Amino acid sequence: MTSQSNDSVHAQMRQIETGQTGGVARVEQTDLTTGDITELFVKLAGAGDATATLRVPAQPDAMDLAIRDAITGDHPALQVGLDPQTGQISAQTPAWQSAMRGLNAASTGPMSHFAFWDQRLCAVCGDGPDAKIVCAQDDGQVHEIAASALRLGGRRALTHMQALGPRLILAVGDAVEGFGLFALSHADGALTLTDIADRGAFRFSLNALISAACQTDAGLLLGTAALGTPRGAVGHWGPELILISADGTWDLVMGQPRFSPQGLKLPASALTPGFGLPGNAAIQAIAQGMWQGHVQTFVAVQGFAGSPPANRDDLRPELLEYHGAVQLFVSADLQDWAEVPHRLPADIGCISALGVGADALLVGHEGFGPHTVPLSHVPLP
Repeated sequence: MTSQSNDSVHAQMRQIETGQTGGVARVEQTDLTTGDITELFVKLAGAGDATATLRVPAQPDAMDLAIRDAITGDHPALQVGLDPQTGQISAQTPAWQSAMRGLNAASTGPMSHFAFWDQRLCAVCGDGPDAKIVCAQDDGQVHEIAASALRLGGRRALTHMQALGPRLILAVGDAVEGFGLFALSHADGALTLTDIADRGAFRFSLNALISAACQTDAGLLLGTAALGTPRGAVGHWGPELILISADGTWDLVMGQPRFSPQGLKLPASALTPGFGLPGNAAIQAIAQGMWQGHVQTFVAVQGFAGSPPANRDDLRPELLEYHGAVQLFVSADLQDWAEVPHRLPADIGCISALGVGADALLVGHEGFGPHTVPLSHVPLP
């Protein structure tokens, strides 16, 4: 990639994992001339500074994977990947070899997402009415269930899969009806898929999709995004924060009070959508970490800067359109929120990941260039 120009490679931060002594970041690089995708793994020091990088090609050899595993050793979730070309799971970590083989053998089509869940590796295989959810255990056992309830295909696309205790939470974006939330559970050797909330948690297209998710002490914290229409700017609606508790129920942390089939929903924070600011359009990233001696939750919210098509059915959950003004917020209890001041540049692009460093908030975003690490530091007082 040394001969590539800076504007021919798009870099997007996809994941930041931090710990007491440092962390690892994963950057997805796309060659805009060929469409080839490579991954860049970045070793981070405690303060969030890059200390080592590894570019993993689309078809890595054994040495590439060995170095990747050395960099990501404290973060096993980064040692399993989804090949964008083949739609197959790859894993060199011995603990997940059996699950990987079982998952790939059971797949009947490309996999769109994967997640770790209670000693299982799970993925959604295929699209449309024939899609299915497959879960493989580390002993090689495989269980699967039809994903017809998700109604994937067309404007509906899976956006998140994440474990929450005994359940695997799945989120499906829909630009017209609003997102759907589902819970996968396992009992007596069988998988069961149930609804948590549909129609954008009964806010309809104002909650078009789940745009961010983070495991917290209180449950799974989800951020939403609204997609545009020709008649109104997206920012007039504002996103929400929704919490899914361990029992599989949902409630509002920040958002629009409303009645639902589960009763009246009032935001725990008493904040209206978009943290009370009409220019905000999407919760782009959520992270939790230690700051000031307490576990704190950080949220990045951003405005919409795209041009919505005339036909809402043509909309897709493309969050690169949300590259407007950035605001950062922090809370210790998910009720009282304070804005985090920053000096991030106006042209930072789409915020896509957050991490909590020793004395700074690590903000992952987009950039251009084969050697670009799109990571900025926001000092925390």
